[in-house]
Amino acid sequence: MVKNLPLLIVILILDVSSSTLSTNGYFSPVIEWSLMIISIILNITAVIGLSLHVFVYQPMKRFEKIKMKSSNKIIIFEVTPPRHRVLI
Repeated sequence: MVKNLPLLIVILILDVSSSTLSTNGYFSPVIEWSLMIISIILNITAVIGLSLHVFVYQPMKRFEKIKMKSSNKIIIFEVTPPRHRVLI
């Protein structure tokens, strides 16, 4: 997932640039609508990928680090039987 992060950022930059070109440039309607559709598709792809990276991948990595730290420790539990009191 980390390998895809630069790709997702590039996709987001391409989306912003194609959106800017389609709104501010003077092109034929076919090119203008093509740029708009491409920017929408790139925007959806980048937003889904980046949100998956932030909300799924990073917490998963944090959990693995915590798990690795706790697995290095040896924990010994001593089990003793409960004592019963006899009341006379």
